Amino acid sequence: MPQIQVQGQISSVFVNDVEYRNTGDKLRGETSFIVSDSIIRINPAKLLKPATARVYYFFPCFFENPWDLAVAPDGGIFVLLRLQKMVAGMYPGKLIKLKQDGKSLDIGFGVDGEIPGIHRSHQVVLVPEENRIYIAGSEYGTYGTGSYKLGTGAYWFYIGGHKDSGRHPSTTFWPTGICIGEKNKIYIGDLKVYDRTKPELEGYLYSANVDPYIIRPGPSMEKSARKNFLYRTGWNTGITKMMDTGSDVVEVYSLKLPFKTIGVSLDAKKSLIFAGSRMPEGFVSIIYDDGKSMKEIARLEDPEIGGIHTVRVFNDYLYVIEDGVSYTEGGYCAEEMNMKPWTSKGKNRISRYKIKFGNEIFLQSVQKQ
Repeated sequence: MPQIQVQGQISSVFVNDVEYRNTGDKLRGETSFIVSDSIIRINPAKLLKPATARVYYFFPCFFENPWDLAVAPDGGIFVLLRLQKMVAGMYPGKLIKLKQDGKSLDIGFGVDGEIPGIHRSHQVVLVPEENRIYIAGSEYGTYGTGSYKLGTGAYWFYIGGHKDSGRHPSTTFWPTGICIGEKNKIYIGDLKVYDRTKPELEGYLYSANVDPYIIRPGPSMEKSARKNFLYRTGWNTGITKMMDTGSDVVEVYSLKLPFKTIGVSLDAKKSLIFAGSRMPEGFVSIIYDDGKSMKEIARLEDPEIGGIHTVRVFNDYLYVIEDGVSYTEGGYCAEEMNMKPWTSKGKNRISRYKIKFGNEIFLQSVQKQ
């Protein structure tokens, strides 16, 4: 029987817009949904189409302006933070590692559980088989992508950066996202391809013929399940699937979305892309990539969630990062620009959901059309 299990206590369940607060016999008798012990089970034989369910719950973990995260093989959670208070004309940040419960620092990593002194970073990617962490835009003043050891947090070197005041073709001027590729490749922001085993500009390979300005802000990239393919998000362009030809990175197909998204995550086993809606409201869109096109097939909603900065899938868990600030329709920070916000700020938190998809019927049922 397909089910969705939530990490935390369910406060209420809506089925076809009817609220059920008693998650016992009443819900079991009147619908195809059975709720007990924080597990919702669906009986396809009793499912009356179109049945929809919205689950009201959250398991929050609060931080100051969380930006992106990655989950280690041991279940530890790496969280990239961008602090809200400006220091010396910039917004400093850091990478912290939490234990599996999301409640305490893993003090064996870095300096008491963190790598400090990271500036205006956009995305963090783990490569366990190489014992590496890559952080896009972490090198203040150089626009480089920092590389660190996964086990200890020790610094290795940075990749990319500025040259000739940004005019040189190898310059990573907008390192808002990163993606790991085949043959030691790393794709950076706007969109440059490097050999990730070489420092600074030594590993530059080639540049993609794309508009570098569509990706404000990051994280803006995700690795595809297929070799030499990746996904790239843009503020007004939706999600684009791209292919590395060996000398260029070209668009294969794209999906325009009726909402603003930046951070996406791929569940490679199911060919599902999870995309968080940053504007105008917070929800998670589930998108299916069949190899020819992408299509939105479902939405997961939690009314407690505000604008979403990014999402991340790891095993059966979905991690959702809310924005900590308000944004204008153009994607700028409303507080910084002193402009009217187009979306309300989130609650500076990471919420974790445990989701199990049993079949297509279940995918269609856990959504609000």
